[in-house]
Order: sequence, then C-alpha cells, then structure tokens
Amino acid sequence: MLQKIVLTAIFLIVTASIANAEQLKISITSPRNRASVSEKQVIKGKVTDPDAEVWVIIHPMVKNLDDRWVQPKVTVNESGDWKVRAYIGESGDKGKRFEIMAIANPDDELEEGNILYNWPNAEAKSRIIKVRRK
Repeated sequence: MLQKIVLTAIFLIVTASIANAEQLKISITSPRNRASVSEKQVIKGKVTDPDAEVWVIIHPMVKNLDDRWVQPKVTVNESGDWKVRAYIGESGDKGKRFEIMAIANPDDELEEGNILYNWPNAEAKSRIIKVRRK
C-alpha cells in the first residue's frame, strides 16, 4: 500500500513538473528597465511558443491616466524571438515615463490603436518595464 502511495505521489510530481515546463512564457529583452527610449522604439523579446499571438502595450505614467495603448501586431519568428516598432508617447513627451508590457494569447481580441483601461488578461504576460522618453 505504501509503495502505491509513493508511486502515485511521484507520478503527480512529475506531471506537475511537465505542466509547468510547458507553460507559455514571454519576456521583453530590449529595451532594458529604466532605459531612455525614442518616440518610435523597437521593442524586442522572446516567447516560448512561436505560434503565440503577441502584443505590446504601452502605459504613460501620468497621474490620473489609466490609458494603455495597444501597439502594432508583433512579428514572431520560428525561434520565438519577436520585435515590433512601438510608439512611446508623442513628440512633446520628452522626459516622461512609460510602462511597457508584452502579452501572449490575449483573452480578448486586440487591434493596433485600441485604448485599454487595464492591462489585458492573457495566457502569458511579461514583467512590466519602465522607460523614460529621450
């Protein structure tokens, strides 16, 4: 009986490990956190599933502004590397701070130019990076 319990426990641990290993992950590799960026900035990253639908979202860190701007649809290559030219504010936003998040497989359909009032739900989210406009 004890052997059966031990084997069942091992099976559950291995199954959980495999499930965690297959979990979709996404990250932003460039720019780095706290970087100075241009108005039209290339954002680069990595996603564990090259077939994932990837989007980048920009949030201006202005008091009382919850807007989050959906950027152009991201191009992902077969290795899972991705990049997109994002718009970080407007011409008069020099010195202002912004947050950037990448998401994979959003719960809702997104389009370039959408304005969201919260970070969207998605199968995977990158950590938020903070940047300042040059």
